[in-house]
Amino acid sequence: MPTDDWIAGVPNSKSVNVYVTDYYGNIKGNASNSITMSLVDGPGTGATLTTSWMSTIQSTGGMARFYNPSVDIAGSGYTLSLTASGLTSAVSDPFNVIISSSPVHYYRFNETSYNGTSKAVLDSITTTVKSATTFNGPTSVATGINSTRGISFDSSLSQYVKTAANIGITGASAKTFTAFINPSTTSQIGTIISHGTYGASAYFQLAYYYDTLYFQGYGNDAQTATLSLSPDTWYHVAITYDGNYIKIYLNGTLVNST
Repeated sequence: MPTDDWIAGVPNSKSVNVYVTDYYGNIKGNASNSITMSLVDGPGTGATLTTSWMSTIQSTGGMARFYNPSVDIAGSGYTLSLTASGLTSAVSDPFNVIISSSPVHYYRFNETSYNGTSKAVLDSITTTVKSATTFNGPTSVATGINSTRGISFDSSLSQYVKTAANIGITGASAKTFTAFINPSTTSQIGTIISHGTYGASAYFQLAYYYDTLYFQGYGNDAQTATLSLSPDTWYHVAITYDGNYIKIYLNGTLVNST
């Protein structure tokens, strides 16, 4: 049963082992009951429990093992419910699901094609747990860098990618957004990353506006950095927000802060 903190959206490397015991706590070695594990939805409303195999496992030798369990929303005091026909149900000790210091989402765009399904783009950390959907037909392209691939957007077709979940990303929380971009032209407006609903206090957007990197942050506060971007050139762009200050970076160099 859980003892350590889990990381939101990340499959746990430790399995959850469930034992069938008698009244005195002795393992019943001949038990072969089918046991179902489910999440008691407490702190994280709408949270989902997933495993790498099934949520119902037939016990062998009195033990059922649930591999790589994960919960997609952070919170404290989750519990697991274990049920089996003919047996007394059980509830695990409480455990916490935390936000990792590693990326919440990490999309490498290594796919060779996109078909617009809900799992067209896979998150490189948790695979299908936080997959994303393509809209209006963006295409996979070779980057020309170490045989890697990227995703190409045609602004005239309103092409974009939308993530399936935004774990731990909220309006006023600290956050960092980063991306590699290669604009085909700098004579237009292009959104790089956005989160939330435009005009709402939780909205964030990192974009380039002709020669200017533009970040619209929490409460619609805006911060810009005027740069000389060149077309058909790779750049690494990043913004950080610590709850008080916005910082914009280009190729690892701080270009503006407020």
